[in-house]
Amino acid sequence: MRARVNNRVMKSDTPPLEPRDRVVIVGAGIAGLATALRLAHAGLAVTVLERHAGPGGKMRALPSEAGPVDAGPTVLTMRGVFDALFASVGARLEDHIDLVPQDILARHFWPDGSHLDLFADEAQSRAAIHGFAGDRAARQFTRFCARARRLFTAFDSPMMQAAAPSSLALAATVARQPTLIRAMAPLSTLAQSLSRQFDDPRLRQLFGRYATYVGGSPYQSPALLSLIWQAEAAGVWVVRGGMHRLAQSLATLASAHGAQFHYGTHVARIETEGPQVRGVTLGDGTRLAADFIVFNGDPRALASGLLGPAATAVAPPDNETAAQPLGAGLGLCRHALRSRPGTSQRIFRRRCPQRIRRSARRALPTRPHSLCLRSGSRPTRTAAPPRAVRDHSQRATA
Repeated sequence: MRARVNNRVMKSDTPPLEPRDRVVIVGAGIAGLATALRLAHAGLAVTVLERHAGPGGKMRALPSEAGPVDAGPTVLTMRGVFDALFASVGARLEDHIDLVPQDILARHFWPDGSHLDLFADEAQSRAAIHGFAGDRAARQFTRFCARARRLFTAFDSPMMQAAAPSSLALAATVARQPTLIRAMAPLSTLAQSLSRQFDDPRLRQLFGRYATYVGGSPYQSPALLSLIWQAEAAGVWVVRGGMHRLAQSLATLASAHGAQFHYGTHVARIETEGPQVRGVTLGDGTRLAADFIVFNGDPRALASGLLGPAATAVAPPDNETAAQPLGAGLGLCRHALRSRPGTSQRIFRRRCPQRIRRSARRALPTRPHSLCLRSGSRPTRTAAPPRAVRDHSQRATA
């Protein structure tokens, strides 16, 4: 049999899955939930093991006096991915969660007091940039949007939607559309490409942050990552009640199709016999047999041998330094906190390029170069909560 970890397979000559094959999914993050839903709908015997008290992984909520506060992602983009997931099991996304489209994609603030709102409507964003940085910047933005849209359209299916993206698929796409090469700027980093596309350093900084969406630096990441702007420009939604509602809905739907969820359950070891998986051993010594195992946890746990020596071949170790949580105070952000609920606010540091470059050279985490705040998960109240609770309800991440 085989174990799959982030699309890596221990053994490739396994016969296709059959109804009632026993599948153990380790981790109820969004990938584990999506897998559980699809496989349970296909008739397999699915068991999901999650060490936390509920589903969602990073898409979870923390309790507060004001109500649940999203501790991970706070908005939904690329909605079509979830529309397709729900449709694949005969359901509709809008029947399970309440999505609220956002007219303002994000609000951006700089230390000099300048600020810029970007909108779901490109014409509104262009007008805002015209008022922010002038006519030339507005024209540069229009060209940037066209370029990002073209890249997104070209690489969405063969790369972003692919189960296992490959350099071969990328090369095939470019071979069919050789004029993409200029738009890709393959010899440039994202920062270098943006420096040619925008005169205003604030706009370079704003669009350069998309590298951080995949844990990268704009000074090392490829220019191709500018296409992420199109994913955001195509629409941003807030899930009423918080993003954790999406995770709960997926778990509920998977359960309705027969998947079993066990929370507060620690997987101590993946059991193997030669190249085949046999099951898992839990922290309390319980053994669960499995024909297939899908691992939706941290690959480093496999690479380091924490789940048994056989799993290290699936996720070989790397030399990258693990990202560390970065804190940031809210005291400097009072002007942003006055924004309306549901709007994402990004506050940029003055000297972030030097900090990011230094971090990238040393492979070490650095101090946050921007602060992202969102109040979309605040519950409706008849009276304002205490000040401390209001501040706590704003999610801050680096």
